Amino acid sequence: MKSRKLRAALCALVCLCVGRMNVPVKDLIAALRGHDIGRQKDTVLWSMRLPRVLLAALVGAGLSVSGCVFQSMFANPLAT
Repeated sequence: MKSRKLRAALCALVCLCVGRMNVPVKDLIAALRGHDIGRQKDTVLWSMRLPRVLLAALVGAGLSVSGCVFQSMFANPLAT
């Protein structure tokens, strides 16, 4: 369970840093702490990448819950 959370966090970190405009990890940490990293990088992180990563996590959680509900609703013996 711990390794899954670590993998998810690492994947989110990579998604925030890698793209057409690469943002180094130190700049990402500085931006999360509220420091100035430049207007362009700040816009890319806060307006494009962070909402996309958070929405992907929310959609994944929703799909997980709906799958669990359907499995229990149809009483699938493989799911229990």
